Amino acid sequence: MLLLVIAMLGLLPLLAVLQYRWLGKVSEGERERMKENLRTSAARFCEDFDRELTAAFLHFQPAPLPFFPRTPEDDFAERYRRWQSTAAHPQLLRAIYQTRSDGSGNHSLTRFNPAAGQFEPCEWPQELNDLRLTLERMRVRLGAAQMILPGMLEKALRMRGERARGRATDATFIQVSIGPIDDDLPGLIIPVFDLAQRRAEAATPLPMPQSYRVLALDADFITRDLIPELAKRHFNHGGSDEYNLAVTKPGEQQKVIYQSDPNLPAAAFAKGDVTEGLFKIRINEADRILFAHSLGTHDEEVKKGERQRIAVSVVQNDIKFSHGEGAPTAPDEVKLVVNRRSEGRWQLVVKHRAGSLEAAVANARRRNLAISFGILLLLSASVGFIVLSSRRAQKLASQQMEFVAGVSHELRTPLAVICSAAENLADGVIDHDDQIKRYGSLIRDEGRRLTGMVEQVLEFAGAQSGRKTYDLRPTELNRVIEDAVAACHLQLAEGGFEIEKKVAADLPVVKADASALGRAIQNLLGNAVKYSGHSRWIGLRVEAVKTADGEEVQIKISDRGLGIPPPELPHIFEPFYRGQEAAMAQIRGNGLGLSLVKYIVAAHGGRVSVESRAGQGSAFTLHLPAISAEELAAEKSKENYEQAHFAR
Repeated sequence: MLLLVIAMLGLLPLLAVLQYRWLGKVSEGERERMKENLRTSAARFCEDFDRELTAAFLHFQPAPLPFFPRTPEDDFAERYRRWQSTAAHPQLLRAIYQTRSDGSGNHSLTRFNPAAGQFEPCEWPQELNDLRLTLERMRVRLGAAQMILPGMLEKALRMRGERARGRATDATFIQVSIGPIDDDLPGLIIPVFDLAQRRAEAATPLPMPQSYRVLALDADFITRDLIPELAKRHFNHGGSDEYNLAVTKPGEQQKVIYQSDPNLPAAAFAKGDVTEGLFKIRINEADRILFAHSLGTHDEEVKKGERQRIAVSVVQNDIKFSHGEGAPTAPDEVKLVVNRRSEGRWQLVVKHRAGSLEAAVANARRRNLAISFGILLLLSASVGFIVLSSRRAQKLASQQMEFVAGVSHELRTPLAVICSAAENLADGVIDHDDQIKRYGSLIRDEGRRLTGMVEQVLEFAGAQSGRKTYDLRPTELNRVIEDAVAACHLQLAEGGFEIEKKVAADLPVVKADASALGRAIQNLLGNAVKYSGHSRWIGLRVEAVKTADGEEVQIKISDRGLGIPPPELPHIFEPFYRGQEAAMAQIRGNGLGLSLVKYIVAAHGGRVSVESRAGQGSAFTLHLPAISAEELAAEKSKENYEQAHFAR
């Protein structure tokens, strides 16, 4: 068993090291998994947000003319009604504007009236001042460009005939600074081309936007409804908010547009666990085809044999218009960028509530380590408790064997006396009345002694099982003490002991079981006889004492015998415990007396104290709480009631 315990204790440190390394690897894997999941969730969040913008951007593209049967105003009104009935979030649009050009570069503004289904003139609002200034700057730039553009185009056409087929020629570019995203408004800007005029006037070198549609977005709806909805969809896993989210606008001074926890400072989102760009147009291949058709390029034209003069493509740089290479029959190309900044105008910043993913994983690792090492410590403690329990069981088994041997020895002595006296009486050896009387008294006393030992063992068994109960009643101690001393008379007389009794008059009444309390006093008197050594004096003192908890009765039994060494004092009330002096002196006993005394006095609401010096004797004191006058009156009333009830 010892080798097994040592082996188990040796394996625990090895298990702790392996557990530590394994939790480290698990934490690294968990961090990577959480990071990847967070990137995926952030990307999907941005995709869903941008999909709402893309849907509006594509839905309100101008219709291809002259191939559309309705007027532009009717077409737009129909598109708006369809948007309101089919869009997932129609309240995303706050207002719709469209600029108007008078042909000389001056621009006015109209606003769509949903009730009337048409655009109505309006003043330029403060939020569109930047767009107005941009249009005015473009007028100057485009005016200068138109003067030099025809000569450059003619040069490009002449060079085409002088060079080999397939080789590059010069091309003309015009830079346009208005893009489809306005993150300050916030809103979307859609250029409107007059492609019908482009086909009618072949001399016009390149198509230019005639006006712009401005889709003003509802910032309050975005921050109050749309972003929280997307955050709940992508980051609220299992009903728990593990992450703090913020949507910011990058710049010299970072502006926070939305944050999930308003109590956090804006500086907390300067750096996040994951940062993803949003607020941009995402056009897939299907959207690209639809976008080209909305600008007027139709496969039907090719089928009809007409020249397709305008080709459309979507690029990731600024908006550019360029004339294609080759002969005049080559198609013009309109390159329209939808995202001037590929990462998005806004940024989604995601940060774990613990401060960072690394901090969250570190906290989880520390928690797992604490739990793991706690389990290992529990296992170690369990091994220790098993060892202690086995040692205690061995000690208890040894004590039980000693108890059986001691009880057997104790029982054998009175039984031998009783059997010997009975045989003498039965054989007629004793024939005088005085001898018969003396033998009868001997048999009676030994029988009582035997009965006392059996009662002691039975009381201990009842105390250990928890089934022992006492009938506590108001009791006067004078009678209990006299009966206890009388029960020990034979033992005291045989040993030649003298009892010095000092019992105070008018002792208060205590609530006690007279027979049980008497047995406790007898046990103490018996111990005083057995451990008195050469002394033949026993003191018995009973008095009432005032204490902080009230009045109590103290029964003190003293001797001037062997005494108890200080190391043994904490153990004398343990069952089966016997001191080294008692074992060496071969004093009879089973080690149950003092444990029973402690149990009986505790059941009476009292306690036992001991004072002892080795070689100078011992003094045991029973502290029993006294009954107050009110409690005594209540107990007597209860007793009178019970007697009257049983009498009936």
